[in-house]
Amino acid sequence: MRPKIWLKPTRAQEIRRIVEDLLLKVKFAELPVPVEAVAKTLDISVKFAPYSEGDLAGMLILQPRPTIAVNSAHHRNRQRFTIAHEIGHFLLHKKESIHIDEKMAVLYRDKNSSMAINPQEVEANHFAAELLMPKRILLKDLANKQIDLEEDEILLNLAKRYGVSQQAMAFRIANILS
Repeated sequence: MRPKIWLKPTRAQEIRRIVEDLLLKVKFAELPVPVEAVAKTLDISVKFAPYSEGDLAGMLILQPRPTIAVNSAHHRNRQRFTIAHEIGHFLLHKKESIHIDEKMAVLYRDKNSSMAINPQEVEANHFAAELLMPKRILLKDLANKQIDLEEDEILLNLAKRYGVSQQAMAFRIANILS
């Protein structure tokens, strides 16, 4: 089993600053964060299509025009996370893309993307969590609340408010509060 990779606190803070600047740029006003509008602001096209390989959540195609391809067969919450994740790759890693040929450069997201074994994937996942569940807003929502990360109506309501899965919300809260 490979060891999991963790972000250095300075890199996590840098990613949070990038997200905060991006939310200001898109004039973010209310939850859930409009990830497709964020992509549009960055001049990234978002396309939905079913993929025969069910594990493939999406990919970032950089050339000829930045495009995020999203698996339309996945739940809307997963699609939102995939879009946010690919925006993270676009802003953090586009110089490190995989080149299929001279005309196409791609970064993709699949079931291994969440395993914390690839530094780029860990950073893109952290970016997605910051974008979809901004720390400063989530901390306000958590103020004076007792939350059971195993089973809790508050957790379910927060997940709905932010447009994410209950699992993603539980993971985000656990990371913020640890």
